[in-house]
Formats: sequence, structure tokens, C-alpha cells
Amino acid sequence: MRCANHSSIQNLRGARGWGVAVLLALTLGGASVALARKATPGAGSVTAQPQSDVLRTKARKIFIQGQTHYKLGRFHKALIAYTRAYQLLPLAGFLFNIGQCHRLLGQYKRAIHFYRGYLRETPGAPNLEVVKILIGRTQKKLAEQSTRRVRAQAEFTEGVRLYALGQVRQGLAKFKAAYQVLPSTGYRYHIAQCHRKLKEWKQAVFYYEGYLRDNPATPMASLVEAHLKDCRRRLKEADLKRRAILNPNLGSSGNNGNNGNGDVKVVPLTKKWWLWTVVVVGVTALAVGLGAGLGNRDSGGLGEVPTTLGTVSWR
Repeated sequence: MRCANHSSIQNLRGARGWGVAVLLALTLGGASVALARKATPGAGSVTAQPQSDVLRTKARKIFIQGQTHYKLGRFHKALIAYTRAYQLLPLAGFLFNIGQCHRLLGQYKRAIHFYRGYLRETPGAPNLEVVKILIGRTQKKLAEQSTRRVRAQAEFTEGVRLYALGQVRQGLAKFKAAYQVLPSTGYRYHIAQCHRKLKEWKQAVFYYEGYLRDNPATPMASLVEAHLKDCRRRLKEADLKRRAILNPNLGSSGNNGNNGNGDVKVVPLTKKWWLWTVVVVGVTALAVGLGAGLGNRDSGGLGEVPTTLGTVSWR
């Protein structure tokens, strides 16, 4: 047994180590459910408690849903499913699965908490050494994350100071630097605010949408939605102005080609002042050119009359 455990540790330390941990996450919960079913007094017999069977069946169904989300990389949804399954049927194997999800979501402190909870409830776990290695690696990740958080906070604080001084472009650079060090969704909002202040509507929309996507339940949702609406409106207006410059037939500069009903007003080409100016100038140039051409033809033609007429000799 010792040799087997030593072999599993060596595999974990190699290139496929994380794959072993993931495999355990995908199988341990199902094994725990089977063990629980076997250990339940009267399970499978006529005297089995109907309520416990219902809970066990429901927990297993939710667990399988969690497995699907986990395999597809939807770790947040897998975490929700494993948590619900544990609430229905508190098996230690679910704690390991929950810890795996937290680790893969970058929530290292929570991952360590659930790994330790799993070991506390399963002192003789067959994957004891594997979980200990996972805890060690997660602790290193947590330390690195703490260092990045300090750096990101320093960049963010400087960004807030610059923004308050009206140096929006410099503040934007600091906010982006903070996000690059630690991609916290809160930084997205401040980046969007800078772009909106700089009238960079397209970039503002991008970061506002990202912030809402990552924080659907944020208490600032209504405020961000209002900012989004304003930026989209301004982006549409800028697009209409650009189109009017490229194509003068799209309305007048006063209303951006809009007649008030949202429709683009097309002005006939014959009503454009610049068209008639071009026509008049062209006609004038044509007349001058023809006159000059006829004058040159008359004067030049007389000089070219031959001095002899046929075969007549003037001697």
C-alpha cells in the first residue's frame, strides 16, 4: 500500500499530476454516494426510509449535473451543484469536489478550507497524500495572489488619485495596470469610467458590459446600465455623423440626417448647392476652351495655304 501511495505522489508531481487530481474530483463524489448507500441501514430493503432514498437520489442527480459542468470548464456552476448536493447529503467527497472548484476559480483560501474539511472528515482517505500536495501548492498560489493584490492595490490607488486630479488618461493607465496584475472585475468599472470621461464610447461599452457580465447581482447594476445606455446613444450619434461626412446625401449637419422619427432623411442630389456650383464652373470652362480652340484654328489655318495650285507654274 505504501508503494502504491508513493507512486501516486510521483505521478502528481509529474506533468500529469493535475490530471490525477481532476480525475479524483470527478470520481470521488460518486464513490462516496455508493459507500453511503451501502452504509445506510436497511438500504435496498423493504424497511428502508423513503425520505432518505429521495434525498440520496436527488443529491446524486445534482452531483451528476455538477460533473457535467466541471468537465466543460464551468467551474462556478459546478461549485453551486456540488454545494447543493452536500446540503442534501453531507458526504465528505463533496467537500473535495468543492475545494477543486474553488482552486480552479482562483479562490485559493476557500479551496484550502474545503480540502482541510475533507481530510478532517476522512482521516483515512485513500488520496490523503494527494490532497496534502494540493494544499501545499494552493498555499503557494495564495501567497503569490496576496503579493499581486498588494501591487494591484497600489496601482489602483494611484489611478484614483490621478483621476481625481483630472488626469484621466494617466489614471486609465494605472487602472489597466492594476487589472493586468490582478484581473479583478471591480477594476473594469473604473476603466470604463475613464473611457466614458474621455468620450471613447466603444471602449467604455466593452468594459461596462464585462463588469455586468462578471457581476450580474451588483448593487450598481442600474447605474452601470444607465451609463451603458448613454454610451451606446453617443456611439450611434458618432456613427451617424461619420456616415454623413462620407456620404453628403445623408441629411444635414444640423440634425445628423435624422428627421426626428429615427429615419435618415435623404436630400436629393439636385438640391445640393455644391452640385450647381460645379455645373456652372464646368460650363464656363467649357465655353472658354471652345472659344480659344476656334480662334487658334482660324489664324493657324491661313498660314498653311499652299503657294501652288495643282500643276500651274508661276514662272
